[in-house]
Amino acid sequence: MPGNEPVFARVIFESLAMRYAAALANLEKNARPQAHRYHHAGGANRNKLLVQLTEKRTGLPVEIGQTESTTIGNLAGAVGCERSEMASPSAQEAIRQWAARLCGL
Repeated sequence: MPGNEPVFARVIFESLAMRYAAALANLEKNARPQAHRYHHAGGANRNKLLVQLTEKRTGLPVEIGQTESTTIGNLAGAVGCERSEMASPSAQEAIRQWAARLCGL
């Protein structure tokens, strides 16, 4: 219904933050050492409410990454799927180096 957009947005952000916390809890069951911060990358990290909710639900500080990270990851995945030779370890390393240069890391 028109006018309910803020409510819908809040439900979406709460759901995402809860899912992040659940995924982190599953990882921590098997990981040592435990996480001390949550790295958030991609365009969604520009949303302050989502970042705050993620900190609240995970109990960890959120470290903001590059906005372009999602695009780079999607491109790398697409390249890897399109060309079977891109699955080689040397090609994967080349993609990592390219992404690091692009993001200034």
